[in-house]
Amino acid sequence: MTPAEIARIWLALDRLLIPGVVAELDVAAARVRVEYDRVGQDPVMTDWLPWFAAAAGAAAAWDPPSQGEQVMVLCPSGDPRRGVALRGIYSAANPAPGDGAGEHVRIYPDGAEIAYDAVVGELRAVLPAGGTAALTAPGGVTITGDLTVTGDLAVSGDLTQDDVDVGAGHKHVYPDPGPPAVQARTGIVIP
Repeated sequence: MTPAEIARIWLALDRLLIPGVVAELDVAAARVRVEYDRVGQDPVMTDWLPWFAAAAGAAAAWDPPSQGEQVMVLCPSGDPRRGVALRGIYSAANPAPGDGAGEHVRIYPDGAEIAYDAVVGELRAVLPAGGTAALTAPGGVTITGDLTVTGDLAVSGDLTQDDVDVGAGHKHVYPDPGPPAVQARTGIVIP
């Protein structure tokens, strides 16, 4: 092998994995430009590259990287023009959102958080002020366990308890309040 051939091989090996940060993001095209350093030179910007997604087939996930997110560019044959950005590398600018071995935590730019702690068995969803949640389940929703509601409860449709209508169609059956003298003494007047 000639020295030039050896140099090309070393250069290709050196460029197989390139650490950098997302400098630009094109969500419509699902592409990023990554800025990375080369020893002794000014930072370099890649061409527009795809990023790895959790799934991209019949089941797909959409979760674009953030500008400034640390990535690793995987470059087949050491050619950054053919690279793919592998994201999800924590950094000082973007630290890990949790520190427990049993935690699965997802945070969002607006402060929303969804977390599950397998050690204590707790699922938590926290939305920022003014945030809303919607659940559509044409087949129904079943909750097993106690339910605590803090705030108003609005029900549209039937409301039943143990197969008894307790909603708008529910009629209370009052006991006999007694003669008018008893009603006057107790203050209970039932029509």
